[in-house]
Amino acid sequence: MQPDAIASPTFLERIGARANPVLVKEVRSALRGHTFTIGFLLVLVLALVASTIAIVFSTMEGDTSPAGMPYLIAVSIVFALGAHGLVPFSAMAAMSAEHDDASLELLQLSGISAGRVVLGKLGAAGVQAALIYAAFLPFLAFAFLLEGVDIAALSIAIAASFLASMAFSSFAILLGASARRRWM
Repeated sequence: MQPDAIASPTFLERIGARANPVLVKEVRSALRGHTFTIGFLLVLVLALVASTIAIVFSTMEGDTSPAGMPYLIAVSIVFALGAHGLVPFSAMAAMSAEHDDASLELLQLSGISAGRVVLGKLGAAGVQAALIYAAFLPFLAFAFLLEGVDIAALSIAIAASFLASMAFSSFAILLGASARRRWM
């Protein structure tokens, strides 16, 4: 074979080979599954409806006050449902599914430590939360353009919200590990 005919692994393939196998499995199953996909689409549709209602009500008043903060509050409530509700529930369901499918025993036989299993589940929840926050960014940019929103405070609030989502997901993984029945 010619040296240039040998395919070199791409960057994503090298990351996938070194990544936590539980993380890779959970991210793939979450993105292929119906629960996260339907929940994600529902959050996007609700955010669009909430943002439309917030814009309509802010322009109906007729005053010239900045409409950024009411718009941001309306959209933030919807995305908080996704980041603080959907993502932890998905993490809990994924952990409780390990009991039902008897895959926890297979994971233990594979030599993967319990810490790596939990970190993989938490990492998958982090990826799902990052997807929700990535969908939130255009709405945040629009809120900033409507004026009345401080970008520094907004950045700190998003970081704190992401950390809260990870804390809720950690607790949900704990609940999922102690649950004996599957939620979905």
